[in-house]
Amino acid sequence: MRPLPLPAHALGHVLLIMRQPERARRIADQLTSTTGCQVTLAPSLRVAALLIRGQHYSAMLCDQAYADDLAADALGDDAPPVVLVSETAGGQLQLSPWPAAATEARTLFATLLSVFDRHQHAA
Repeated sequence: MRPLPLPAHALGHVLLIMRQPERARRIADQLTSTTGCQVTLAPSLRVAALLIRGQHYSAMLCDQAYADDLAADALGDDAPPVVLVSETAGGQLQLSPWPAAATEARTLFATLLSVFDRHQHAA
């Protein structure tokens, strides 16, 4: 997964992954009105994985709670880039590309799996 170049007006069709339905709808409405992008809501990573298989999205937007889950590469390498979305105290949206630490976590996880596989074959 690669970071999305901002600004947000280039988003196109995005997938918003968020557990809280009211918050997700509020953010989706704000994204649509400010960027003109089309927003599809997914309440869980499982739903997001199903939606990604059937539709092209320019980005996945999620809050920090899902970003931590996505660091484990739950949706696979074909998933669109990830953007963290948060709200300021005044209700303004803040978008930021996926932090580099998540990519490093994926690389570390892949390395550990590789070492584990080699150990299994040697035994």
